[in-house]
Amino acid sequence: GNLPLSIKNPEPSKEAEIAELKAQVEQWFTNLNNVFFNSDFATFTSPRAGWRAYLDEESLVNFYIGVNIAGDYDGFMTIKMFRETDGKMHFGPLWDKDLSAGNYEDGTKLIEEYNNGAFVNYINKLLTDPVFVKNVQNRLAALVVDGIEKNLQNYVSLVDSKIAKTEPLNSTKWEGYASWKHSFTSHAAAIQQLKDYYKKHVSFVVSKIEEKVAAFGNNAKSFATTSISKIPQSTLVKGGKGNITVISCNDREISIYSLTGIEVARATTGVTVTLPSGTYVVDGHKVIVE
Repeated sequence: GNLPLSIKNPEPSKEAEIAELKAQVEQWFTNLNNVFFNSDFATFTSPRAGWRAYLDEESLVNFYIGVNIAGDYDGFMTIKMFRETDGKMHFGPLWDKDLSAGNYEDGTKLIEEYNNGAFVNYINKLLTDPVFVKNVQNRLAALVVDGIEKNLQNYVSLVDSKIAKTEPLNSTKWEGYASWKHSFTSHAAAIQQLKDYYKKHVSFVVSKIEEKVAAFGNNAKSFATTSISKIPQSTLVKGGKGNITVISCNDREISIYSLTGIEVARATTGVTVTLPSGTYVVDGHKVIVE
C-alpha cells in the first residue's frame, strides 16, 4: 500500500535522528504491508504473525465503526494513530468531520464502498477476516444496547444549546447556512438534518455489517448463529453473581463478548460460565455480572 505519513511525535531536531526515526517507521510499515498484501490468508489472520501483531484490534474496531456511523468521507484518508509500548498501532481520536453526516454522500453506502483513499485498501483487506467483521458486529450490538442512536441525538442537542448565544452571530460573518452538500433555511433546519441522519444511519450500518457476517456463513469459530436484530425468543441469558447462564432451545455454543467486541468465553445451553463482574454481550443481549 502507498500510505502517506506525517510523524508528529517525537519531533527530533538533528538530521541523524530524523533519518533514524524515518528508517524505523518505514521498516515497520514495510512489515505491515507484507502481512496485508504479500502473505497468504492463514498468515494474514494469524493472531501472532498476522495483522493483529501490528494493529490494536479494539481501537481499530471502534475506529471503523466511528468512521461509518459518522458517515465520514475523509475518515479513511485523514487518520490519527499512535504506537503504544505493546508495539502495536492504536487508532484515534477521530477527526476531520466536515464531510460527514450526509454532507458528502447521502448515507446509502459504507465509506469504503465509495472512498478510494489509501487506507481503504487496508480496510477492505480487514473485511476479508470473518473474525474482525464479527467483532465489529458485536461492538455495534453493544453500542445499540447502550442507546447510541439516542445518545448521538442528545449530544447534538447539547452542542446546539452550548452555541445558542453565538450561533446568531454566524450570519453576520457568513452568508446563510450552506454546507458542502446542503443549503439550509435556518440553523434549526441544519440541526434537524443532523439528528435525522443519525436516526437512520445507525441502523443502516448495523444492517450492512450483518450482511457481511452472513456472507461468511460458518467460516469463523467466533460466529453466533443469529443476527443481533433477530434474537430468538427461546434464548434466555441470565447474569448472576460472578457468572452467566445461557438456556436455549438450540444445542449450540454461544459466544460471550466484552463491550469492546472481544470474545471472552463460550457457553452451551444450561452451563454456567464464571466471569469477572462487568457488562457483557451474549447473543445480542446485554448482561450484567455482579
